[in-house]
Amino acid sequence: MKQNMQVAGKLDQLKINSYKKAKTVSLPRLEVETTWGILVACTSTLALIWRLSAITLGKVSASELATKHQLYINSPWWKSFANIYGPYYFLLHLTYAISSNAWSLRLASVLLGVVTVTLVYWIVNQFHGYKIGLLAAGVALFSFGQLAISRNGTPLSVQPLMLVALLSAIIYLSRRTDIIGFSLMLVLAMLGLYIPGGIWLSLTALALSWPDLKESFTGINVRSRIIAGVGGIILMAPLLFRLVVHYSQSQIYIWLGYGLKGNALHVIHSFGNNILSTPLDLFLRNMNLNSNLSLGHLPAMPFAFTILSLLGLFSYATRFKNWRFRAIILLMVICWAMSGFNLINPLALLPLFAISAGTGMAYMLKQWYVVFPRNKIAKNFGPILMSLVIIFISFYSFRSYIVAWANNPITKTTYSKKLN
Repeated sequence: MKQNMQVAGKLDQLKINSYKKAKTVSLPRLEVETTWGILVACTSTLALIWRLSAITLGKVSASELATKHQLYINSPWWKSFANIYGPYYFLLHLTYAISSNAWSLRLASVLLGVVTVTLVYWIVNQFHGYKIGLLAAGVALFSFGQLAISRNGTPLSVQPLMLVALLSAIIYLSRRTDIIGFSLMLVLAMLGLYIPGGIWLSLTALALSWPDLKESFTGINVRSRIIAGVGGIILMAPLLFRLVVHYSQSQIYIWLGYGLKGNALHVIHSFGNNILSTPLDLFLRNMNLNSNLSLGHLPAMPFAFTILSLLGLFSYATRFKNWRFRAIILLMVICWAMSGFNLINPLALLPLFAISAGTGMAYMLKQWYVVFPRNKIAKNFGPILMSLVIIFISFYSFRSYIVAWANNPITKTTYSKKLN
């Protein structure tokens, strides 16, 4: 009897040890996804701060000098929210307090770029898993346009972040109609009002998530509703006060996203040119040679990434009944139209096309598995080959930015001003 009890005790101890070992070796899926998400954020930070100031020899552009001047106008920090791009200038107050140089002036854009790439990973992870999410994050981070806009000391980096943040809130609300999702959507919709033309993005996001918003609103208590309402009023109040008390027609136009001037015929002509040039500059051949956010005639997104994005759009078209894909396409169309009014930068569309590229990769792998349904070697070779292609193109694009862009005569001419 005693011997049997000892054997049973040893078996129980073996089970406990094996359970502990299994628990340490195989992490739950949520922990794995979170771990990779942290790695994406760290990699993005390292890539975006690499030679952040030294790449232009510590000098800045005229637009960055204007950002610094606007920072002084919005001093102290609590006055930031009384202006368009208020949240950006609030963050800039925090980063510029570190040191008064080009590095700290661009650090705010770097932080916004890191959040943008991490949200791209999270969104694609929700659709296609964390492996495709990692590759899509690489597409988002190492597209030339994203590198340029995230390392520039101007508020341009707010635009792509707001797009993916609103899309993230829509997806979160579709899965969890709780106080967190409701508050997240409310805060982002209010912050979107601080971006020129952002009111249309906020209204689109609210319309797409309206059924989930109503469900989450009915599920929270009265106290939480009052807190959410007061918080929304507090976020909106400074900007509305500025627009109403210091009223000017130009400020209203900027807030609504209307950036074209001239008679009706000129506006229509400019709008048409901008609409046509946006896809050309992003994917085929950049025509704006005087821009410091481009390199010669090279497009903002590498050609291979463009092919993946087009495959993703084709996949969306075949599954257009899926509301998530309709939301992505609708946001793309609205931003494209806003770029026609010359106030939102076309580079703001890059994260959405990175998400589309993630869908394109998932579509290609699905077709690959159809061709090789039982060949394990071929099934494993497909993801490895795709990963190598993304890594190679990402390295090439990053090197082009660090070396070629830095030595471009236009870059040297643009970044020739001293900060102090």
